[in-house]
Amino acid sequence: MKRKFLNNYAELLTGYCCDIKPGQKVLIRSTYLAESLVLECQKQVLLKGATCEFEIGLPGSSRQKYDYASMDALSTIPSLYSYAIETFDAIISIHAPFDIFELKGVPEDRLAVHQSALKPVKTKMMNRGKQGELKWVICNYPTQSLAKSANMSLEEYTTFIANACFLNTDKPVSNWHELSQKQQTYVEHLNKAKIIHFKSDHVDISFSLEGRTWVNSDGKRNMPSGEVFTSPVEDSGQGIIQFTHPSLLFGEVIKDLTLTIENGVVTNWKTDNGQKLLDRLFQIQGANQIGEIAIGTNYSIKKPTLNTLFDEKIGGTIHMAVGASYPETGGKNESSIHHDFVTKFDQNSSIFLDGKSVYKNGSWLI
Repeated sequence: MKRKFLNNYAELLTGYCCDIKPGQKVLIRSTYLAESLVLECQKQVLLKGATCEFEIGLPGSSRQKYDYASMDALSTIPSLYSYAIETFDAIISIHAPFDIFELKGVPEDRLAVHQSALKPVKTKMMNRGKQGELKWVICNYPTQSLAKSANMSLEEYTTFIANACFLNTDKPVSNWHELSQKQQTYVEHLNKAKIIHFKSDHVDISFSLEGRTWVNSDGKRNMPSGEVFTSPVEDSGQGIIQFTHPSLLFGEVIKDLTLTIENGVVTNWKTDNGQKLLDRLFQIQGANQIGEIAIGTNYSIKKPTLNTLFDEKIGGTIHMAVGASYPETGGKNESSIHHDFVTKFDQNSSIFLDGKSVYKNGSWLI
């Protein structure tokens, strides 16, 4: 990445996103492919008077864990990461994969055992985040694997990330503040509603919002961001939704997934690819409920790239996550799983709040 982009990126992550303060402890997680950004973030953390530690992944290490670890080992809570979740003030996760398909073919039962072991760690992370005790942000660094999956050259993908995060502007933080203000208008309307209904040619689903809070996701936890989200009442979901954008789940590409929701529970699922993986996924505790519903608002992201962090933010899309909900929204579902699926929502599409249309064909009416 160009020096300007690296400087802007690191300042966003350590300043705007995590608001690092003197004396705080910060963990940076990545692979060595993101060395330049990791080092720039470290410099910014140190300049802010905080301390910094690293967790750096190696090519093939995740696959080896699933291939060679015993079931007892897979069910063991990772000690170092758990300690960081419990005691650190901020965690910066820079996704820089060697191979996004590294876990393809891992037996579903082994994936399920390890994910279940992570449940208490993720619950602690959510709760500390709700209390403001832990800040975290997830971002991406351009790698060949990410670029290839997006059908771009590495240079094109680098530019794609820069545009999505506003790194190519003179004042990226100001751009994020502007988007935040727009989203706050949407959130204020959404927080007054009791029922939300999504309707299009491939979506017809509604949820209760009673006692729930919509969140303005303006880049503080995901960079880039550009969405408003909440966790619906757990037993309220009714309807059907087809997700048009492919999603990468444990190295498997899930295509054209259709979910049927009854009383908040996923009762039927069908996909053109990855059916066995989903069969196992929905056996994990809490994974068969909708933990999040959200509306994408970042129109600087133009097309899906098989990367949920970006795809779920595309303006003119909606997404829903199965599994864990967010405590700050009032959500109560706990699970080791939280995975988002995205669908196009910019044609013949409407969102209704208590029966009133507030969104049509990818544009807000408020």
